[in-house]
Amino acid sequence: MTLQREGLVSVEAVPGDGKPDRKIYALTPAGRDALARWLEEPLEPLVLRHPLLLKVVFAARLPPERLDAVLAQYAEGIAARRADYAARQEAPEIFTLARPARERDIWHVAIEHGIAWCDMELAWIAQARERLGRRQGGKKWIRKAK
Repeated sequence: MTLQREGLVSVEAVPGDGKPDRKIYALTPAGRDALARWLEEPLEPLVLRHPLLLKVVFAARLPPERLDAVLAQYAEGIAARRADYAARQEAPEIFTLARPARERDIWHVAIEHGIAWCDMELAWIAQARERLGRRQGGKKWIRKAK
């Protein structure tokens, strides 16, 4: 089911002036009610199903340098994502869509969460690479992340 079919949002096509038409979505009264109910629901702690951790759990089957390459490549992707979040945080035009100041603050803290998550991932990867390098008797095979 889609939000539109459930009557929770309305959709308006706006001509794109030489570009593809844009779709503007708006909450219906039923959509506002559903959103309010959802926001009040308690949150359960996140069940972490992380593909990287699954690979690490079974990584004893990989040569040490290959596991290190997997971790380094993943770290590069996380570093790029972090840079994207940081750029968004510094781009004032993103926050012009937020009407009240409170909404801007909420958007900021959401972006800050993304940055903090990336920082945690990068710190964990660095720690894991260091520990696994020591286990192999040195860091000769550890590849530098770009």
